[in-house]
Amino acid sequence: MKKMFSKFLLLVAGVLLFSGCEDDIVNSELQLDLTKTGAVEVYLFANLNAQELGLQPVPNGVKVLFTVNYSQFNPNATTGRWSHVGEVNNGVVRLESVPSRESGVVLQIIPESFVYEQVQAYNAPSATLKKLFHASPVNVSVYPDQTSFREINYSFSDLGTPALIVSRAWQGTSIFNLISGQQGYIPQGTQLTLFNENWTTTVSVQQNGRFSAEVPYGQSFTLRFTAFMTELNNEGMEVQRLYRYTATAGPYYEDSPAAHPLFFSFQLWE
Repeated sequence: MKKMFSKFLLLVAGVLLFSGCEDDIVNSELQLDLTKTGAVEVYLFANLNAQELGLQPVPNGVKVLFTVNYSQFNPNATTGRWSHVGEVNNGVVRLESVPSRESGVVLQIIPESFVYEQVQAYNAPSATLKKLFHASPVNVSVYPDQTSFREINYSFSDLGTPALIVSRAWQGTSIFNLISGQQGYIPQGTQLTLFNENWTTTVSVQQNGRFSAEVPYGQSFTLRFTAFMTELNNEGMEVQRLYRYTATAGPYYEDSPAAHPLFFSFQLWE
């Protein structure tokens, strides 16, 4: 059976952790006309099966981030953007209501990287091998009352299996409320991606920010996840915005069941 492991990786190395599928428009004091809308349909393909000719549709559930800078509606809006996260269904993501204007807007499309057990060619030593599939961001012009189309073809690379691994544990903390500024544990159930250029895995956070993983012996790596931060907008209203959290760890040379404290830095990711 083929297994698909969707990873939130750094866009260059794979990771997008994207979260939710709702439009996120943060109001500002600048007047923005977002009433005109167009649609976009994106087709995503990858070489998931070496026994078949051509490419196959990307697995269901892979996420795609769409963004439009507010400056396209008002040149005085130097910051902020409209964003939406969609999920692939039968190789397609369609958005019905992308804010636009009469002269059109440039919509950026950022596809999520994912790990998949690629079916190998006939008579290969292994029936399947895990591969990292990745694609670069692309742009498409969107016009009111029209549908724009874009095709994205993924590339893939090998995922090496470390010859030696060690078992480690951590207790992750960060700031999830910029109003209070207090540190807190990573929420239970959060999916973390651990990776370096040769290896990747995903783990789920347990109670009190605790999580564990088997990691490569003697190698450093990055840990990453996305979560919502509570903060104040320009009008002083409390809002939640998507942030990306990152930490580095390693190298490790022995097993340890003790949960090592690990603080994650953060940056706006919407």
